[in-house]
Amino acid sequence: MYLLRCILTAIGIFHLVSGTAGQTTACGGILTSQAGTIMSPNFPSNYPDNVTCTWVITVAQNQVIAVRFHRFDVDPSDRVTFYDGNTTSRPVLKGYLGGYWDDSKMSTFRIRTTGPSLLIVFNAWGPPSGLGFSASYWAHECPPFTYGLDYCNSSCSCQESNTHVCNSTSGQCECKSGWQSTRCDVIVDVCGAGHQCSDPYESCASRSGVAQCSCRQGLVYNDSTKRCESTCTTQQSSCSHACGVVSTNPHKEQCYCPHGMKLDPANNRTCVECTGWFYGEDCKSLSTCNRQHTKDINKINGSCICYSNWTYSECQSDFDECNLNPSNYCNLTKSKCSNVQGDFACPCLAGYEEINTKMCRECGKIFTNPNGTISSHFYSHDKTNVEVCSWTIAVQAGSVIDLSFTSFGLHNGIHQTPDTVKIFDGADASAQLLGSFDGLTYHDGLLPPGYVRSSGNTMHIVRYSGQSSSYGFSASYTSHECKEYFHGPTCSTSCNCNKTNTQYCNSVTGQCICKQEWTSYDCSADKDECLVTPRVCPNYSDCKNLQPRYDCPCKAGLVQNDQGQCVYSSESTSSCSRSCGGMCVHMKATGVEHCYCPIGLRLVGDSCVNCSDGTFGPNCTLSCPCARNSTASCDAVTGQCACKPGWTSDSCSQDIDECYSERFSCPVNSDCLNRPGDYECVCQRGQGLENADRKTCKQRECNFILTSPSGTIASPDYPNNYYNNANCTWAITAEQGKVISVRVDTLATELNYDFLTFYNGNNLNGQIIGRYHGDSIPRIIRSVGNTMFISFTSDGSNVGIGFKANYYSHTCSDFMFGDTCTEQCRCNKTNTEYCGNIQGECLCKLGWKGYTCIDDVRGCLGVNNFLCPRDSDCRNTAGNYECVCHPGFLKNNSTNLCDRK
Repeated sequence: MYLLRCILTAIGIFHLVSGTAGQTTACGGILTSQAGTIMSPNFPSNYPDNVTCTWVITVAQNQVIAVRFHRFDVDPSDRVTFYDGNTTSRPVLKGYLGGYWDDSKMSTFRIRTTGPSLLIVFNAWGPPSGLGFSASYWAHECPPFTYGLDYCNSSCSCQESNTHVCNSTSGQCECKSGWQSTRCDVIVDVCGAGHQCSDPYESCASRSGVAQCSCRQGLVYNDSTKRCESTCTTQQSSCSHACGVVSTNPHKEQCYCPHGMKLDPANNRTCVECTGWFYGEDCKSLSTCNRQHTKDINKINGSCICYSNWTYSECQSDFDECNLNPSNYCNLTKSKCSNVQGDFACPCLAGYEEINTKMCRECGKIFTNPNGTISSHFYSHDKTNVEVCSWTIAVQAGSVIDLSFTSFGLHNGIHQTPDTVKIFDGADASAQLLGSFDGLTYHDGLLPPGYVRSSGNTMHIVRYSGQSSSYGFSASYTSHECKEYFHGPTCSTSCNCNKTNTQYCNSVTGQCICKQEWTSYDCSADKDECLVTPRVCPNYSDCKNLQPRYDCPCKAGLVQNDQGQCVYSSESTSSCSRSCGGMCVHMKATGVEHCYCPIGLRLVGDSCVNCSDGTFGPNCTLSCPCARNSTASCDAVTGQCACKPGWTSDSCSQDIDECYSERFSCPVNSDCLNRPGDYECVCQRGQGLENADRKTCKQRECNFILTSPSGTIASPDYPNNYYNNANCTWAITAEQGKVISVRVDTLATELNYDFLTFYNGNNLNGQIIGRYHGDSIPRIIRSVGNTMFISFTSDGSNVGIGFKANYYSHTCSDFMFGDTCTEQCRCNKTNTEYCGNIQGECLCKLGWKGYTCIDDVRGCLGVNNFLCPRDSDCRNTAGNYECVCHPGFLKNNSTNLCDRK
């Protein structure tokens, strides 16, 4: 273990003080126990800034290590990284930027190594806003092809011979090359996976997971040039690229385009480049690139050309600029580097504000001029309630300061913490708060009204961050003299206060701020403390209001002690003959006995019982000031109202608008609807969602199994627009011996992006019957058997009303066609592969041609030198041809060439 520690120290991984083996330390350690706990420094208090902690866990050679979090509350810019081994050169298992995880997220989180060692690195780069994290680990055996959340107690479903590894946590199979599906039991169509043949006129065919390339029909491979070459003799000059003789008809010559191009349908001779997201041979392949993150595609092989902030094969993953060299992107003396989806940002350090999301400048200033302007600019936040910038105004002694806002563009904080500006009556934030203004209250051009005035010659202004970006504010200030007990814009109006009973007069509004014992608008009325604060007197006393204060004489037989409590006097004793539920007082002189109850209880007979609902105070004589329907309870002693969930204010009469509170939130793509005492999240159907309950959303049901002989299907929300990212399916099954016909009545989708696709069979693996988009309505679609699978997919932008279609099942015998399968095909059945059951077209067997497949293909005519090898002659047969070697030569069955005897 000493050697391991030396190695880690030398390479800069283990550089903090560690504890003894098997124990956790404040920041990092070398752990060898079978189980243990890992915590951020000072947990559960805030961890320090600019710290790096490393833990190296090592267990027995035949074991692996599992980890789960119990608490995760980490600053968004900090990071916890897990390495599958004991150095940072090992693969990263997971890396987590900060945030707050609730219990539901942590319950499903697991990390598991593939071997007996684990390195955990915690990087904290700035002032923390969270409590940190705690996690536990344990060692256990995990044989190959087993998995489980806590222990490997389930068998993987993978085909082991075709599987590279089974994920030990999820059971997911990682297939070997050439295999796919959830069990790795399906051979990959390597051609469909983007395989590119070397020659632009070759076609790719998948043979048992191996790509085989061959020249397209009518072209021949030249061994010398290693290229596919034209075979035309009469029409070569009319094709813009390659020309070949179709093998099934030697008299017909065909123009061919290289990969990435297709024939112009206007003349079928000129090649034009693939358009949109199509690529490959004849532009028949549709790109799977993420279209929002992809700048363009390679028209030949379909490879994705990502925008600069996205990466991986389909441009689906964000490029983390800050993980490589953050100083290349942000000025780290003024800001930090923070990765965001598709970009990066440079959140400013304390004392700086943003010009934009990537540039910061110094903010905050001391103003000494009698008049001036304060401006706070754009700021992008990654912390909550952190001071962004502050300003201090210090003018001539004897003056006050008036400040008013001229623009206000702070983040409104709906479902989040809003940006806030606070103004203090002094030189720093420890002074009395004069006003607090946030983006939730003042938004959409609304300015805080009037002005704020200091009581002296200094004022301090602080801007605090919320949870999003905003554009700041501007304010102007003036200073002037303002005598005591005057108010108004110029301090020329006298305050109407009783000065003896007044603490001070507000120099802006003229409001009289009364001393503790006085009330009313001018502080002339005595405050009845016995009604306002019933607990002002001790138990077993009577509260008597006086002017200007109050008195608390103890009840008969009691006196106040030095602690202000009512206790027995020299004239009384606790020796009573009656059974008293409260405090019993026996008067020595008269023998009279009194029974007293403490505040919050009332006397019934000789018992002290609880106050009835809605009452409180001495002997329960006062009425609670609470709204009955929204109050959970009223404190029998103080009369304080405890509100039911969803209500607030002293009387619990004010509904909490949860939709504007950071404590409550609705899922993405849902709208918050406030209700009295509650709220509801209305899921947006246009985003493919519906309510699972009043607070959560689920995907709308969009997969159907249909067994009726006929019916109607339609896109979601038809005839209204369907939603983005739809993926709906219909699996139709008819009686044995029948086929399924579909007639599309309406079709209106985004051209080239949103598709209605029909398959033979009962899933996506069946043969495609047809794929339709835009507004071109097919005549009729028909299966070849008793099952049909239909899918409707849309991308992330632009929608239409979709489609509506009717289906019906019926019989359709071989070599019958038409809308009702009552017309006889004209094909020669002997020479025909099959007859199309909709239009009656004949697909001829090899060696036959013509509209009805009755014409023999004379394979040798015009192309003898291309169909047969050297030293042979081509001889026609019925529907075919054969190659006969010249005298002195024999056919080599392995190479199909004629070798000299």
